[in-house]
Amino acid sequence: MTLLCCHDRALFTVNINTAGQGQHFVLTTLAKLFKHLPLTVGVHFLYNIGCQLH
Repeated sequence: MTLLCCHDRALFTVNINTAGQGQHFVLTTLAKLFKHLPLTVGVHFLYNIGCQLH
């Protein structure tokens, strides 16, 4: 899984090799992203099991 900026540059990448780790890696990677962004920046993301994230 890779987080990209609007210019398609990779910001963070994680290797997900088992299905059970997927949700943990998504939340951890997004938390790391938000630590590096100012509060005024809007973020949009797509994830294939996004319906499981509340």
